[in-house]
Amino acid sequence: MQGKLLMQVAKDSRFDPAMTAEAIAPLLLDLPREAVFAISSELDALLDSETPGLRSAAIALKVRSGAPLGELAERDPAALLDAVTSLSSEQTPDTLPSTLVDLAKAGKLDAGVAILQANRLSSDKTALFERLSALADPAMELSYEQWGPPHILAMAALAGMHQTPDADWPAGYDKYRVARADEATLQIGKDIYFTHDQGCYKCHGEHGEGTSGFPPLAGSPMITGDPVRAAKIIKHGLQGELAHTLNPADGKPFNAQMEPLSQFNEAQMAAALTYIRQSWGNFASPVTVQAVATAKGPKQGMMWDASLLLAKHPFERDRLTGPLPPPSINLQKWSPPSIGLPVMLLAVGFCMLLILVATYAGKFLNTPHTPTPA
Repeated sequence: MQGKLLMQVAKDSRFDPAMTAEAIAPLLLDLPREAVFAISSELDALLDSETPGLRSAAIALKVRSGAPLGELAERDPAALLDAVTSLSSEQTPDTLPSTLVDLAKAGKLDAGVAILQANRLSSDKTALFERLSALADPAMELSYEQWGPPHILAMAALAGMHQTPDADWPAGYDKYRVARADEATLQIGKDIYFTHDQGCYKCHGEHGEGTSGFPPLAGSPMITGDPVRAAKIIKHGLQGELAHTLNPADGKPFNAQMEPLSQFNEAQMAAALTYIRQSWGNFASPVTVQAVATAKGPKQGMMWDASLLLAKHPFERDRLTGPLPPPSINLQKWSPPSIGLPVMLLAVGFCMLLILVATYAGKFLNTPHTPTPA
């Protein structure tokens, strides 16, 4: 009865649709399963509603009732994922996680979002990891020179695996481990990326999707590969043709120039790169402060040329997973040294010289001297 009344409210043209959706969507989602079945045909009418909240609620209830996800994905994939995020594991069929993974593999749903939701809703991590590892395996031995959809799908699978706490990580899957950045570092990196005046998002987009004339960072082998290569780009700048990255607007390689981000210190650069490498479907190891510190430029004051940079850090060497980097420095406590190492060594040497001179001078002054005969 409650479901029928809610449907009448949803269809009442006297009410503002957006306000109606906001008011009744939570009530619809709380309906018992029997009530959902009772209004199944009426929910069908809301699947094409122009009000996003009503459409999402209707799809969520269809998911709860066991409707074929493939059909819902064909109708509106984004709305389906939005609906799934509003449901708990107790409200969804046991088969939902595996179906989400299958639809992601088939390219019918955004892989990153679908797999994260599959992990959240899954009660059987071993079965889930078996499916996710099958997505990662095809890309495990492919170098980044062969970068393509298998790598993108594999990164989504790895990101999904790493949403599982270490204590719940099933045995036998250690080869899929990638160092996971801590939340504090990710937040610092995000703040830098979205810095109002100097942030990366102005050129590369709020979701790393790229903008006119500037390449995407989401799904970029240049960024997710060798961390030292990525550090050289952000520290010294980059110019030249990015033959591996095509502009979706015209299908041509990007040929833009990126200035070095010298306004940030090495710890901030490391945090920003780490955030980029673990966002928007990217999933690569964090970048340490040490990696940025060792990232040299081609010559003093010069940018890297894309072809020269790839000659020194070729994609053929890059793999999806590899040795875990050393523990990163706590970025909240780290501060750049006030003087460089060579200056410090000179200062120490000078101090030691002064001590030696003072010691010998003291001995000389305290030694009795016999007057020289006239």
